[in-house]
Amino acid sequence: MTPPALFSIVINNYNYARYLRIAIESALSQTLANIEVIVVDDGSTDGSVDILREYGDRIIPICKTNGGQASAFNAGFAASRGELVLFLDSDDLLSPGAFERLAAGFSSEAVIKVAAPLFVIDAAGAPTGRMVPKESLPSGNLLAMALLRGPRSHVTPPSSGNAWRRSYLESVLPIPEIEFRLCADAYLFTLTPLFGEVRALTLPVGGYRVHGDNGWANKRLLIDPESMGKFLDVFEARCRVLERAARPKYCVSAAAWRYRDFGHVKLALLRWRLFGIALCDAVPLKFIACSVRGAFEIGDLARIFKLLFLLISPLCLIRALAQDTSLKTRSAPGHPAHA
Repeated sequence: MTPPALFSIVINNYNYARYLRIAIESALSQTLANIEVIVVDDGSTDGSVDILREYGDRIIPICKTNGGQASAFNAGFAASRGELVLFLDSDDLLSPGAFERLAAGFSSEAVIKVAAPLFVIDAAGAPTGRMVPKESLPSGNLLAMALLRGPRSHVTPPSSGNAWRRSYLESVLPIPEIEFRLCADAYLFTLTPLFGEVRALTLPVGGYRVHGDNGWANKRLLIDPESMGKFLDVFEARCRVLERAARPKYCVSAAAWRYRDFGHVKLALLRWRLFGIALCDAVPLKFIACSVRGAFEIGDLARIFKLLFLLISPLCLIRALAQDTSLKTRSAPGHPAHA
């Protein structure tokens, strides 16, 4: 395709001064010449703003009061001009040539997102030998899958592994800042299948840093019922967004998505088993029965056995908890609203 006149990298940051320079340098060192780097600081108190001043006019700084990740995405996009936009978490980094490779994936006007996996790195930036996501990324038209399975119908990398066409972002932004203080990128992932096609690269384009203070990737955050509830709330918010956007044209059911999404079912049952809290005051046995029915509908018979073991086996309970808190898509960490 003809290269766009300008590309935008929007870095969102909150109290990550220790990683911020690395993220900015990785953006400034991209091989494409026509890149603007916008850094949105969401009310940091750790010296991040002083770091932004060091870069002068090499970046476009936006310093705002604390409002959460969705507000940072919205502010950064409003200041951007690029035809393609990448939202980079400030504790992550891009590999040299990453944006050039992502841009090449926009081979037709129908493509609104190009995604690629990320290397998992530790706090010091050393590779751990893992990639996120571990599964292969889908490519093409994902609409039918999204209408059947709901907002988490397809595998996607974290925010830093995705480049977006501006026309799509203009159609769906601003991101609701209250509903998506947590996991702003999930809002974009949820609506993508309704607006166009995605393309996937097989080689990583950057580093996803796991350092112990991550939000979504931090296993400690799912040990208490409040945190579990927040993750379930994000799923509910995604269901509402997708249902509102799809309803005028398609017959969809958010209730069916809840039962068909095994990650949602598993977390709801874990919270019930660990703390006795039922989802939306539903009778757990009814919830389980609906999930089994959903498994039959989508041909996921293995889920039935997983549910049974989850209900009767303490060892399976522990394993399920560990799996559910393994590396997933997450919003920018280190922020109470970015958990």
